Formats: sequence, structure tokens, C-alpha cells
Amino acid sequence: MDNCPLIVWCLFLGYMFFPSKTAFNGQGRLFTFKLFQEILMSPFKTPEFRVIWATDQLASFVVPLKDFEYTVCFYASSTLEEEA
Repeated sequence: MDNCPLIVWCLFLGYMFFPSKTAFNGQGRLFTFKLFQEILMSPFKTPEFRVIWATDQLASFVVPLKDFEYTVCFYASSTLEEEA
């Protein structure tokens, strides 16, 4: 059970970046990637409401991203300790 968080993160990232338009809601992921592109371009043009809303949701996603950072550091440090 020590690898459970790592497995969950790998499944999540695998789902998001699985290159298929027919399986696993490909249209929704394509929409999400286009939305991320618009978020990155929003300082240079007037953003739409959906870009503002998605940016606010990403700002609320800070805690899970910190958890992901902790997960990566935990597994990296335990891997390095096993090798030494």
C-alpha cells in the first residue's frame, strides 16, 4: 500500500495525456488543452468568461498540486535512500 498515491497520480496523468480521440472522452480533453492554451494567452488578449472561470479553478487547485509535489519528493527520496 506504500505505492497507492503514486498509482493514483499515474492513472490520473495517464488519463489526461492518453492520445485517443475516441476513448476516455477525447473531445473533453481536447477542449481542456485548448482552454489551457487560451489561459496562457490571456495576458495578451481580452479573456472570455470561461477562461476567467477556469483560471479561478486552477488557482483553487493549489493544495492538490502541493500534494503532488510532496508525493514526488517522497518517492524520489525513498528511491535514493534504497540506492545508497
